[in-house]
Amino acid sequence: MSKLPRNFGWDRHKLATLTYEELERLEADVKENHECRNGIYIYDAAGRKKLDALSWAVYYKNKADRATDPEPPEAA
Repeated sequence: MSKLPRNFGWDRHKLATLTYEELERLEADVKENHECRNGIYIYDAAGRKKLDALSWAVYYKNKADRATDPEPPEAA
């Protein structure tokens, strides 16, 4: 696999500057490397924090995309 995109120390606002494809690659890497085999969790604590940062980054990216390209109002 090619080099992973920069993770900016998992800062959710900075991660929002990446493309959706880059965010997906980071997510796949976290899920692969932070699998937890014992206990009730699917991923270890560090992995859960990273996945949380990625999910917030997608939220901020979607929010910014909607702000720059709002949907036209529906005709009545």
